[in-house]
Amino acid sequence: MKNVVSGRKILVFALFLALTGGAFSAFLFYKSLSGVEVGLVARGPAVEAVYATAIVEPLRWAAIAPLKTGKIIEVLVNEGYRVGRGVPLARMDDSDLLAQLAEAESAVRFGQVEMSRSESLLRSRTISQDRYDAVKRDLEQAQARQKSLEEQIEQLKLRSPIEGQVLWRNVEPGEIKQSGEVVFWVGEPRPLRLEAEVDEQDIPQVRPGQRVVISADAFPGKPLFGEVTSITPKGNPENKSYRVYMGIPDDSPLMIGMTVETNTVVSYHKDVLLVPLSSIVDDGSAVWVLGPQNNAHAVLRKVPVHVGIRGEQRAEVSGILKPGDRVVLSPSPFLREGQSVRVLGVVPVPDSDELASAAENVGEGELKPDGSIAGCKSGCAGCSNPPQPTDDPYTRMRKEWLGTKKTCYPEVKTLKPSVAPEVTAPESGLPNAP
Repeated sequence: MKNVVSGRKILVFALFLALTGGAFSAFLFYKSLSGVEVGLVARGPAVEAVYATAIVEPLRWAAIAPLKTGKIIEVLVNEGYRVGRGVPLARMDDSDLLAQLAEAESAVRFGQVEMSRSESLLRSRTISQDRYDAVKRDLEQAQARQKSLEEQIEQLKLRSPIEGQVLWRNVEPGEIKQSGEVVFWVGEPRPLRLEAEVDEQDIPQVRPGQRVVISADAFPGKPLFGEVTSITPKGNPENKSYRVYMGIPDDSPLMIGMTVETNTVVSYHKDVLLVPLSSIVDDGSAVWVLGPQNNAHAVLRKVPVHVGIRGEQRAEVSGILKPGDRVVLSPSPFLREGQSVRVLGVVPVPDSDELASAAENVGEGELKPDGSIAGCKSGCAGCSNPPQPTDDPYTRMRKEWLGTKKTCYPEVKTLKPSVAPEVTAPESGLPNAP
C-alpha cells in the first residue's frame, strides 16, 4: 500500500514539473512571437584590462618602529620636517639603563686601576699569573657589559635610516609603544607609485610599459593614469598574487596612503565592430540580425561571428556585420532562421565603454594594441624632446625611477625641494616649526 502511495506522489510531482516546464517554454515561445528588443552594431575602441586594487606609496620611504616595548619620553620632529640619515626622531625611556650604565662605567674604571696595579705586581712577581689573568677577565667582562648597555640605550633612540621628509608621525610623549609598532614614516613626497596585488591567473598578461587606468573614490568621475614599471619575480602563494608596481605622474592628485582601483590595459583595438554583450548566442559564435523592417516586423537571420575583446557592455566581433545592423538583445532560444518578428524598440548602448574611453583618452601618447604607450609630447626618456641634464636631486631621482627609454609620461612641473628646514641631530627638544 505504501509503495502505491509513493508511486502516486512521484507521478503527481513529475506531472507538475512537466506542466510548469511546458508553461515556461510556452512563455518563451510566446515572448519570441510577441516581439524583440534590438541594439545596433557600432564601431569603436575595445579594451581588455586586468583589474586590481592598489595603495599609493612613495617611491622611496622607510617605516621606523621601536625594537623594544617602552615609553616614549621625547619626540624631536614634526610631520613635514626634512631629516638627514641617522637623525634621531624620538627617544624612549632609558633611565634604568642609564643607571646600569653608570655602574658599569664605574666598574670599568675600577677594573682599569686594578689592571694597572696587577701589571706592576706581576712584573715584580708579587702576584701569580693566575691572579693577573683573573683581574684581566674581570675588566673585560665589565667593558663588555658597558658596551652592551650603550648599544641598548642607542636602540631606544629612534633614528631615520634615510634622508627625507617626515611623512607621518604616530606618537606623542608619554605613550607606550609596542615593539615593531610603526611610529614614523620618512621618505620623499614625490615621486609616487602604486603597489597592486594582481591575481596569478592574470599576471602573464601584465608587463612593464602598459597603461594603467586609475579610479579613486576621492576623485569620482575623474579617470587618472599610470604605467606598469615592474613586477616582483616571486609571487605570494597564500594570496595567489604577484606584486605589481605602477608609476604615476608627478602632477597626479593622488596622495600617499590612498586606496585606488586599477585597470591595466593588456589589449587595445582602436576601431573595431562592437555588439551588445547580450546579443551573443551559441557560446559566442553568432548573433541574430534583423533584415529590412516591414510594418514593424522584420525577418531574422543568424550571422556567425568571432568574438574578441569583451568589454563592460559590448564585445568586439569580426564577421559580415556592418555598423548600423540591428541585433536581437537577450534572444529567446525559440527564434528560428527566417522568422518574422515584431521590433519593440532599439535599446541605446553607450558609444563606448567607460574603461575603453578612459584608456584611449587619459594620458599622453598613443595607446598601442598591447596596451603600451607609443611616444609622448615631451619630457620623457626616448622622446624627441628628452629632459636636459640637471643637478636637481629630485629630477635625478625621478630619472633613475623612470629608467632609460621605456617609461613615457607627459610633461610635468619640476618638483621643487621642500622649504621645511633640514633637521640636524638634536640632543633634545623639538625644533621650531617651519
